[in-house]
Amino acid sequence: MDAQSTRKLHARHHFHSVGHGLFYSFDIADHESNEARLLFVYDCGTKSRRHFLRTEIKSFEKKHGEKTPIDLLVLSRFDHHHFLGLLSLLENRGMGEIVFLPKLSTAEKLFHTMLATESGHDDEYLNFIQDPSVFLAKYFKKVIFIKKAERPLMFNPTQVEPAKEKLELVSYSDDQVQIDDNSYLRTNLGWIFYFYLSTPEIFRLKQVEDELFSLGFSQKSFSEVLSNAVSLNKIKSIFAKHQWTEHETTLACVHGPSSAKHCCPTGFWYARRSLHFLEHHLANKRWLSLGGKDFCVLTGSLNLSKNWEDLRDKLQKISERISIFMIPHHGNHRHWNDAIVGDVDPDAWVISSRLWSLLVSGHKVLSAVKHESRGGEICSVHEFRNMAIERIFILKGDNLS
Repeated sequence: MDAQSTRKLHARHHFHSVGHGLFYSFDIADHESNEARLLFVYDCGTKSRRHFLRTEIKSFEKKHGEKTPIDLLVLSRFDHHHFLGLLSLLENRGMGEIVFLPKLSTAEKLFHTMLATESGHDDEYLNFIQDPSVFLAKYFKKVIFIKKAERPLMFNPTQVEPAKEKLELVSYSDDQVQIDDNSYLRTNLGWIFYFYLSTPEIFRLKQVEDELFSLGFSQKSFSEVLSNAVSLNKIKSIFAKHQWTEHETTLACVHGPSSAKHCCPTGFWYARRSLHFLEHHLANKRWLSLGGKDFCVLTGSLNLSKNWEDLRDKLQKISERISIFMIPHHGNHRHWNDAIVGDVDPDAWVISSRLWSLLVSGHKVLSAVKHESRGGEICSVHEFRNMAIERIFILKGDNLS
């Protein structure tokens, strides 16, 4: 494009109704070119009844095609209910470009393997935990692990140069397989993806690993260790002693336009029933008051009661531009921080949960958002209700590719 060029983009955020889990997809396309498009998925799984997930995967395939490659996949954590739908989503699909996932310590891998073994999960999931790069390399050209940066940097899209390729990774490390969460992904559509990783405290992780290694545990097969009832009980007692949970490490994703000059002339959100024959009659479209906001914050199961100040510091440059903010961990009040509603003012607060959890455990958080926030729609996603936000962006800049 020439200097002072413009680009018109159609963007669609879709929070799929999978109950107690998460399946988010985002597609963006250039109005002038059918070829210039990007497909992004953040997690694909549920703890609720599996037919909700199967229905949403079929809906995804109907819209985007069964063979269409997923350009970008981000896995927030290693829990089974964030993984469950991956095989169905990826099988028979063309080779995707990049997948990002958290870098886990050996102790964390052991913990997830222990939970999976006790729950009787299938071998595919166990193989994924023990060697995710081998598992995911069947479906993506690049598998990239993200670790915590020693010195966090603020997200600053105004300093991002346009990408020449469809997807370009900007990393501050020579290692392109393991990068830190100061790295980001830029695209030739003028869109940018940032990351934020929460991890267990270093001293706490070291205590756990020291105690595990004192039992003689090393890098030998997890299945060998966990097949011994005595060693299994000792390992369980160590994790219980340190109150270890499956939410220790979570990868959040923040995305939006990299161009500093843009406008959002139109947009709406709508909710609809998942029963396809009722969708047309029960669709409920509502216009959003946009005000130039454009970034989406996907928190997954991030514990913001502990990590909000850290994440807020990284969001400083775009805090006024946040349009969609995902309430973490299905509205669990233990993962919420009341300071959030004073620090950001999105167009939409999105919560994904099973209906019962939404009414019970999520009630406290939703009440805080409703009464303390400066506005913004509360958009709930549960077993029987999809939620999507569609936008038109016009990007303006001197160097749009």
